[in-house]
Amino acid sequence: MKKVFSGAFIASLSLTAIMFSCQKPEETTKAINSSQETNTALRVIPNNEIYPVALNSLEFTGTVDYSTISINDLANKHNECMQYIANKFKSAGICPMDNEQTKLKLEEYLEEFLRANGLITDFDINSFQGLAELDNIPYANPAYNFSVDANSLLSTLEKSFNNFTNGTSTLQEFESSVNTIILSSSNLSLEHEKRIVELTATICKSSAIFWKQNYDNIKYTEFYYCQNNNNQTQNKQINWYGVANSDASGAVTWGVRGFVATLASGPGSVGTGIACGFAGACGHSAARLLLEGF
Repeated sequence: MKKVFSGAFIASLSLTAIMFSCQKPEETTKAINSSQETNTALRVIPNNEIYPVALNSLEFTGTVDYSTISINDLANKHNECMQYIANKFKSAGICPMDNEQTKLKLEEYLEEFLRANGLITDFDINSFQGLAELDNIPYANPAYNFSVDANSLLSTLEKSFNNFTNGTSTLQEFESSVNTIILSSSNLSLEHEKRIVELTATICKSSAIFWKQNYDNIKYTEFYYCQNNNNQTQNKQINWYGVANSDASGAVTWGVRGFVATLASGPGSVGTGIACGFAGACGHSAARLLLEGF
């Protein structure tokens, strides 16, 4: 975890900010499944850009094979991550605020959870306030260089999510739309586009339903101790869909980086992209959960 950062956040998602290293990391890791990259570390280089939540590196421990894991299982793990973060802050008696202690503790808890799920990660929580700006970037960002068909599916996903959160579509209609998108993703020509669309759509659906059903419980039960600690969480109107949107935008943002990094270094496992998207989604939405409660 980097303790010092400088510069202003720039909401740019240039893919030139990626470097993939196949050098053996300084810390010896466990042997990983042969279907995944061996002794690899994913390095995401900011390139003079400060991201609100930066995933600096990712390595496999070998306890989970991210090249074969069910996307639905990952979506459930993502929701477990959110509950884990809330529980850790409660257990530590820390009332989340926009300060350095909250940032460092969130980095610690994220890395702790992900390590228990087969990933050694290094996060920087640089800015809570920049998260909403990053989430305004469309899922089908031109910088990703997706195909027309992949962009169409991601745009449809974002529209479906917005319709559900603003009440113009029902839960059943939302689920049906996302399921159609997931099914259609299998027809995409490029493997990394298939997996990014599938991952983003699955996490979007799962997290939207999770937060709609559980946000009030987490807000009032897990953060109840903040009410007498100079924190306005109990009285603030919180938008659950802001957190859910961070789940999806985090999945596509960091999923792209993982897949592009893998492809840039030659043939490799899709596990890197999946793991990167999963970890990034956890980081984005956990930070947004705390931000909404400040």
